[in-house]
Amino acid sequence: MRINKRQILNQLVKKDLWENLSSKEIRLYLLLIVTADSKGGKGELSLQEVNRYLEISLNGLKRTICGLQKLHLAKVNHCDEWSFQFQLVCPADQKKRKQNAKRGKNPA
Repeated sequence: MRINKRQILNQLVKKDLWENLSSKEIRLYLLLIVTADSKGGKGELSLQEVNRYLEISLNGLKRTICGLQKLHLAKVNHCDEWSFQFQLVCPADQKKRKQNAKRGKNPA
């Protein structure tokens, strides 16, 4: 699955998602978009890297990640005191999930 970063940014603006995000969530989301692999939308960041750009603690990072996951913008596969692995959620994937939910299918 190829990730269209421009489409993800457009989604953030056009759907007014940014209004539902804190400033830390917006900054983290933009960092995830910039660092994600275009082929699969996956990436890994060290806490040191995140702290350099966002000046955020591990607990603050976990709260911020939780906010992004609640809005289905990103999925975090692993997080510890050194790094975290993530995957961006493509707008097309969200649309498929909604269609499957309406049909009563498992969204997995």
